[in-house]
Amino acid sequence: MKALEDLIQKFQACLDEDLMDAVTTYKQMKTLLAEICQTQEVQEGRGWTWSPKDIERLAKLKDIVTTTIPTHVKILESVMDQHGTNSIISATAKRDNTKEELKISITLRDDNTQRKTLLEHQETTTTTAPSGSSESLNNA
Repeated sequence: MKALEDLIQKFQACLDEDLMDAVTTYKQMKTLLAEICQTQEVQEGRGWTWSPKDIERLAKLKDIVTTTIPTHVKILESVMDQHGTNSIISATAKRDNTKEELKISITLRDDNTQRKTLLEHQETTTTTAPSGSSESLNNA
């Protein structure tokens, strides 16, 4: 099995790609995230941290997927069913007149539906231009 660090580097390289082909990028990210969730380090509860640049790229990819591709593809929705463990990866973005918020989490759920959150990142930025919109993209 590949080292967690290698998988994370591939995932981040995927974020570095030109995001015009959002569906391909999404599929690559989904596969890498499933692999990351299977690594021993993640199974033992050690994850990784998201840099502000990663969050920015995820938000951009989410925007491309949700606004320019009219399909049921949802960014970061990956339900892995292997060895009796499901991983739930979700991204939520909210905007209002004063702030923008992006929250990403990875949760493992065993057969008894007990949940263990491996990673949760929330970032809030203050905005000056009112957008008046609220978006949510989730898999719970």
